[in-house]
Amino acid sequence: MRHSLRPLLFFMMVTLHQGQGHEAKAASQDTALRVPRQAPDRQLPEVATMPKCRPIEAVELFLNSSETVEVTQDLGAYIFEGIIPEGFPNVIRAGVVIFPDIGYDARAYAPLAHRLTARGVEIRGGLLDHPVIVVLPPCTPCMATEDFDVEQLRPCQACTSLVLQLLGKFELEKWGLIGFGEGAKAASVFAETFYPRVKAISIVGGIPDATANLKDKNMLVQLLGGESDVVFPPDVIAAHLDKLPIEALVATLPNVTHDDFSWHEYPCDTSKNHTDEYAPNSRLKTRDPLVDVLILGNYTTSFYHNILAVETGGVDDMFLVEEPSRYDGFPHQLPKEVLRSDPEYDKETEPPRPSCILYCPEPKEWRAGLSATVFGLYYKEVTAEGLEWLDENSTLTQNDTVSARFDEENLWWVYEGATPYKAGMIMFVGRHVPPEAYAILLRQLARKGYFMVCPYAPILLSPLNAVETGNRVLEQLGHIVDDWFAIGHSAGGVGVGDFCEANTARNTVRSQPPYVRGGIIMAGVFGFSNFTLMAARGDTGAAQMEFMELVGTRDFSRYDEPDDPERCHARIEQSMRTRVPDGHLTEVYIDDGDHYQWGAYGYQFPFKTARIWQQEQIRAGVEAMDLWLMDIVAR
Repeated sequence: MRHSLRPLLFFMMVTLHQGQGHEAKAASQDTALRVPRQAPDRQLPEVATMPKCRPIEAVELFLNSSETVEVTQDLGAYIFEGIIPEGFPNVIRAGVVIFPDIGYDARAYAPLAHRLTARGVEIRGGLLDHPVIVVLPPCTPCMATEDFDVEQLRPCQACTSLVLQLLGKFELEKWGLIGFGEGAKAASVFAETFYPRVKAISIVGGIPDATANLKDKNMLVQLLGGESDVVFPPDVIAAHLDKLPIEALVATLPNVTHDDFSWHEYPCDTSKNHTDEYAPNSRLKTRDPLVDVLILGNYTTSFYHNILAVETGGVDDMFLVEEPSRYDGFPHQLPKEVLRSDPEYDKETEPPRPSCILYCPEPKEWRAGLSATVFGLYYKEVTAEGLEWLDENSTLTQNDTVSARFDEENLWWVYEGATPYKAGMIMFVGRHVPPEAYAILLRQLARKGYFMVCPYAPILLSPLNAVETGNRVLEQLGHIVDDWFAIGHSAGGVGVGDFCEANTARNTVRSQPPYVRGGIIMAGVFGFSNFTLMAARGDTGAAQMEFMELVGTRDFSRYDEPDDPERCHARIEQSMRTRVPDGHLTEVYIDDGDHYQWGAYGYQFPFKTARIWQQEQIRAGVEAMDLWLMDIVAR
C-alpha cells in the first residue's frame, strides 16, 4: 500500500483561488456536466431529509453573525462570510462547501463553519489569511447519472441544483469541499465532476465513492478519520487510499468517534418525538477542542504565516510563538456558561496545550494545520511549456543526453545525464508547486552534468518532510556520486536549511560518502536553521557548509509596492548573512528576475513580474550555480 495511516501532522485542506468569476457562473449552466438543473418557472422539490438527530443548544451561537463573520441564509443554506478588515484591499477569497452526513441536521456543522470563517480573517505578523466563504446547505447533494426532469428529481439530486445555484452567486473560480460521513461519497463524485473548478476535498469520517477516481487530479485530497469510529474505522479508510493522489494526507484522530465530528444530540434516538428544536449540550468536552484540531492542527501554529514571510515579508514578520494562541475572531471558544452546562466538562482534566508551537526541537517536527493548507492556497498548474521539458519527443529536449523518469515507489523525479556526474542535487519544491513544474530548471542543470532528484512532499510543502525525504534519497541513490547539495525554491529554502542542518556530520574530514556540502536557495531563506550558531557550538560540519542565495532583483516584493532595488539586499542581510558563517554565503542577483520564473507554473500572486524572459532567468541561474558548484567540489 502506498499510504499508511500515520500520526497526525496536519489536517483538512481546501484550496482556493479567486478568478474573474465567469467560470463559476458558467459551470452551473453547462449542459455537458449532466447534472440536474432547475427549470426557470418551477420550484425545486423538497431537498431536506429527516434529520437523524437534533443539533445541540451550543450550535445556536454559531448561526449568528459576529464582528468577523457575517451569517446569512439563502435558498435554505447558511452562508458564512469573513468580514475583511480595513486596510486589506484586493484580498483573495476562498470558497468552501460542506457536505453534511446524510440525514443529519446541517446546523450541527455550524461551529466548524463559523470558526473556519473567523480563522480566515485573522491577522498575525501583519499578514491576513484569505477571507473565506463557507456554504452550508440544508441537505446532502448527489450526482445524477442521467438527465432528469426537475419534477422527477430525488431530494439529493435537487440538492445538487441548489448547491450549484449558490456557487453561481459568488465571484469565485475555485472551491474546496468538506464531506462528512456518507456525505463524503457525494463530495468525492462532485469534486471529480467539477474538477478543476473544485480544487480540494477533505473527507472527514468517511470514504470516497467507489466510482470517484481522484488519483490523476491536480487536487488537494485528505482523509481524516476517528480512531474510535465504528462507522468508518481506520482500516476501512485505509482500504480506499489507492484512488487518491500520491500527495494525499491521511490521518486518524485518537479517541474520536464518528458522532464527535458533528454537534448533535448524543446518543441519537430517532424514536423520540421531540417538540423542542435543540437538544441539551452533550460531549462538548470532546467536540469543542476537536473543532480547533480540525482547523488548526494538533497544535496551534504560525507555520503558514512564516512560509508567507519567507516569500514576501521580512524577518520581523516571522515569529515563534512560545504560548498557544487561539485564532482571532468570535467565538474564540464556547462561553464558559455553555461549557458548564455539559456535565462531562471539567476544565481541570482538559488536555494541556504544548509549549512548542511551530518548530519543535529534539526532534524537530512541523505541526501544521488548516492554516498551512487552506486559505488562498492551491496546487499550481504546470504550464504547457513546462510539460514539454518532461517530453522526450519535444523540440525542447531533442538531441538531449538527459532522461527524466518518475520513480513511482519512492515518489520522486530523477534527471539523469552523461556520467561521470559533477555532483548530486536534491530539489525541495516551493509552496504547493508540483515537482513537474521544475523540469525547465532541473533538466538544464542535468545537462551541465548534475544528477538531479526532485521528490514529492505532503501537500507539496517540502519543509514538512525535507530531512526524512532527503535522507532517503541519500540512502538509495547516494552511491551514484560522492558530493551532494540541497536546492530549494521559495519555501523549499526552509527544507534546504533543515536538511543540511540534519546532515552536518556528512561534511567533516572524517565523514564518508555521500557528503552533504551545502545548498542553493532560490528566492527564499532559511526557516530557523542557524549554521553560525551551530559552528560556534563546535559543529565543524556546520562551519564548513557552503550556501548560495540566488534571487531576482524584483523578488521579495508585492505587485503593489514601489520598486526598490535594495529590497533584496536588505532581505538577505536580515535573513541569511547572520545564519551562515562569514565567507560561506555566496549571493547572486539576477537583474530584473522575479520570484516564480524558477518554475513553469505561471504567475504567482502577489509578486512583481519579471522584466526578462523566463529562459533568460533560468539560463543565468544555471550558469551561476554551475560555476559555484564546481568551485565547491574542487576544494
